[in-house]
Amino acid sequence: MTGVRSWYDERLADAYDRANPSTRPGLLPAAAWLSGSVPAGGTLLDLGCGTGRDLPALTRDGVHVIGVDIALPMLRLARRRQHALLCADLTRLPLRDAVADAVWCVAAWVHVPHRELPLAAAEVARILRPGGHAVIGVQRGSGGNVELDPYLGEVPRLMVRYEEAELISALGEAGLHALPLATQDAELRKWVTTLVGKPHGAAQRPGTTPEPQDTG
Repeated sequence: MTGVRSWYDERLADAYDRANPSTRPGLLPAAAWLSGSVPAGGTLLDLGCGTGRDLPALTRDGVHVIGVDIALPMLRLARRRQHALLCADLTRLPLRDAVADAVWCVAAWVHVPHRELPLAAAEVARILRPGGHAVIGVQRGSGGNVELDPYLGEVPRLMVRYEEAELISALGEAGLHALPLATQDAELRKWVTTLVGKPHGAAQRPGTTPEPQDTG
């Protein structure tokens, strides 16, 4: 995912933020359910948080919500949400095992090449505590193409799309079980959004809340 660092400069981050001011209405029930599944004092990670679009929808009293993204320009805009932030690659997270009670990762794997999907899925499984849940959302389709960004129409980016079977298979091989999740909203038909759970009894090491990183 290292190319993302160079794609999202300040101009593109600002254009993205203007086009994505808040969580899509069709995702609000899933965000509320996931946040509500976290016990008091627990941790919810928003992987690929971008400019923080979904952070308010995931916020609940007593839950530590932390945004993670690889692009510093995006995180600089996310700071206004007043959440802890971490700059990191989603395929190599600098976090301990079983550190999160829940994970939200929606529209972030559009930049994860097919060969790295197992790595990204394994990282979600690794950082989740047994009994925890994750909501994963990817753009529906197949293959990966270099396309101009839809916000400025200037920056070539790798856009990767996944069929549902491929996504569910990768998550299953990582040890995560797919669960029912209703996302029938018309705006989400081009997306595959799934809820997965990590079984109780899965191997783990004690985790701690990750330290937020200064985004400058």
